[in-house]
Amino acid sequence: MVSDMKLKHTAHTSCVALIALCGAAVVVAGCSSVGERSAEQPANGGSSVSPEDIYGPFANIPGQLVRSPQNESEVERIDHNAPTVGACVIVRGESPSAQFDEVPCESSQALYRVVQIAPRGGGSCVEDVDQRLFRGLKDEVSGWTACLDYNWRPDACIKIEGDKATVCDNEATKSRWTLSRVVPNRSDGTLCRPSERAIIHNVRNYTVCIIGKQ
Repeated sequence: MVSDMKLKHTAHTSCVALIALCGAAVVVAGCSSVGERSAEQPANGGSSVSPEDIYGPFANIPGQLVRSPQNESEVERIDHNAPTVGACVIVRGESPSAQFDEVPCESSQALYRVVQIAPRGGGSCVEDVDQRLFRGLKDEVSGWTACLDYNWRPDACIKIEGDKATVCDNEATKSRWTLSRVVPNRSDGTLCRPSERAIIHNVRNYTVCIIGKQ
């Protein structure tokens, strides 16, 4: 879903959009925001940033993973097949019967990374995740939620339509994206180039700059 509206992230907001400056491409009660900077805005937002502050690989982003040994132990007790926090996964199916196959993060099929595991209905997911999927085994009390970010990889392409990430096909659409850079410790999108979109994670305080795949 694509929108031109301007959207500011707030708690407990679901949003799916591509917008100017501060919008959102988010899913199912998650709310990372995706925006496109206007061409008039300085590429560095008027600030001086060293090259070390901007890097490409998506692995090991400071603050991306949200660890809770208590929650992870509870989910492991509920379901031994639950994925590990930090693992990259192939998602099969939808809530409440989604399944997760762990694969190497370099795999072209690894479209998501598990950044947090939350027991029960998913209200404990950090608010700026890209997607959350609930797996209910018997009822909501005994289920758990996988809190997911898109697994952006250098030179890889992800197709995002609505709340889903899929492997890019050969169809030329505006929904195909590749990673340009990751900006840690910034959540305003000003360091993305005018040709890029900014996925703003304002709770965990980093920005992913992506560019359309032609």
